[in-house]
Amino acid sequence: MSLNAVLFDMDGTLVDSESMHFECWSQLLAPYNVSYNEVEFCQRFSGRPTLEAAIDIKNEHNLAVKNAIDAKVIEGNGASQRILQKIDMKNIDYLVNT
Repeated sequence: MSLNAVLFDMDGTLVDSESMHFECWSQLLAPYNVSYNEVEFCQRFSGRPTLEAAIDIKNEHNLAVKNAIDAKVIEGNGASQRILQKIDMKNIDYLVNT
């Protein structure tokens, strides 16, 4: 199979991922007895950076959790960059959609 182009859907362009985000956050927050209904959650947090939403939720609910997010994790582990370099080396057009 040969590729003419690659399209990366980085959140919600081709697939509505809000329900999945809501479910993941719900599972993450359940041990802290924090819950949102899906409509409220999506209105408040959809389209916002994850770290920003996490800080707001932590502050709003006075959660005693340490900042366990490493900036290197947020930036990624380099896999995306390696994939893009390989695509570029093969002269394949690509679009990163956010």
